[in-house]
Amino acid sequence: MKTKYCCVLMSLSLVFLSSCLPSQKLTDTDRSRIKQEVLEVQHQMIRATENRDVEAMFSYILDNEGVIIQNGLFHHSRQHAFNYTKNGLVNIAKLEYQFDPEVIEVLSPDKVLLKASGMSTAQTNDGREFTTPFCETAIFTLTPDGWKILHAHQSTPVR
Repeated sequence: MKTKYCCVLMSLSLVFLSSCLPSQKLTDTDRSRIKQEVLEVQHQMIRATENRDVEAMFSYILDNEGVIIQNGLFHHSRQHAFNYTKNGLVNIAKLEYQFDPEVIEVLSPDKVLLKASGMSTAQTNDGREFTTPFCETAIFTLTPDGWKILHAHQSTPVR
C-alpha cells in the first residue's frame, strides 16, 4: 500500500510539475534525438548494473537528497543509495534485466521522464536463481556532462 501511495504521489507531482513548465517548442527531430540519447544512457546504466559495476552505474546519478527510492526505502543521499546497492550485490554472481518497452517522455529540452517495467533475474554465488518483476521511473536532466538521473523510483510488487 505504501509503495502504491508513493507511486501515485510521484506521478501526480510530475503531472503538476510538467503542467507548470512554460511551453517550449521542440521539433519531432529534437524529441527523437533526446529520446535516443536518454535511452542510450539508460542502456549503459543497465549494462553497468548487469556487470555489477556500481561505480559505473552511479556515474549517471546526481548527488542530491532523495535521489533514489527503492521499495519504500528513501535514500537520503547518493552515497547511501550507493552503499545499499553495493552491499546488495555482494552475493550476486549474475544479474540480468528484461524490459517491456521503455516509455520516454520528453518534458523539456533538458528534462525527460522514463517509465519502465520488466523482469530481473539474479543468480547468487551459491547458484540459486530468483526472477522478480519490477517497475521504475526516472527523471533525467541534461548536465554539462550529459544526461544524469535527478530522481529515480524503483519498486518490486509484493508476490
